[in-house]
Amino acid sequence: MKSKEKIEEYTDKALNSLDGVERASVSPYLLTRINQKLGAEPATVWEKLIFFIGKPAIAFPALTLILVMNVLAIVSQTSSSTSAADQAASLSADDYSLTVATIYDSENP
Repeated sequence: MKSKEKIEEYTDKALNSLDGVERASVSPYLLTRINQKLGAEPATVWEKLIFFIGKPAIAFPALTLILVMNVLAIVSQTSSSTSAADQAASLSADDYSLTVATIYDSENP
């Protein structure tokens, strides 16, 4: 008998727990949002690529890599340009002696 009473007690508790239950309500504009998602076109390859590159985990290392490559290019260019400047300085004065005396010669008519 005790078990039958306990079963009835448990069923009463379960049924009484449903006393304050109300019907669920839908949030406003739910149907509009669902229709918008259903009607949306799938993303193109370019949109997916832009979304992937726009992630901070990809964008920051990529920008850092580009910056490092630019700095290396500038450093290597300045070291090669100094050697060109040294070569230009080592040329003798005879290499630059072009005689254009005909214009400035006042004795020639």
